Amino acid sequence: MQETSNEQFEYDSWLRQIGELKSQFKAFEYYYDMGAGRSYGDMYMQIIKAGGKLSFQALCQMAEDWEWDARVMSKSIHEFKKYQEQQDKLEDEMDDRRKTMVNAIQSRVANTLNTGVGDTLSPQELSGWLKLATDLEDRVRR
Repeated sequence: MQETSNEQFEYDSWLRQIGELKSQFKAFEYYYDMGAGRSYGDMYMQIIKAGGKLSFQALCQMAEDWEWDARVMSKSIHEFKKYQEQQDKLEDEMDDRRKTMVNAIQSRVANTLNTGVGDTLSPQELSGWLKLATDLEDRVRR
C-alpha cells in the first residue's frame, strides 16, 4: 500500500487507494457496510456462502495490508462530522424560524400596548404572549 500523510489519511482513506484492486476495495466497502458488529469471521462466512475461494488468512492479510480498521474509523468519523454539520444547519434554520416568531409576537404585543386598538387580547393574554416570546428568544440565544 502506498504511504499517505496523516492529514490525507484522515480525510480520504476510505476511498479506493492507489494500487488497491477493485475487488479489494469492494471487499473493504462490504466490510464497512456490515456496520458496528462487523468482523472478519462474519465476512469470511459470507464469502464462503457466496462460493468464494478466499481463505480466512488471506482475508485477514488483505485487511491488514489495506488498513481496513483504521479506514473504517476514519470513514466513521467523517460520516459523523457530516451528520453533525447537517444537525447544526437544521438547528440554525429552526433558530431562524423562532426569531421570526419572536418578532411577530413581540410586534403584536407592542402594537396592542401602544394603540390599544385592533386586538381583543386581555392583559393576561398579552402577558402570556409576551412570556412565550421571551422564552423563545431565550432558547434561540442558547
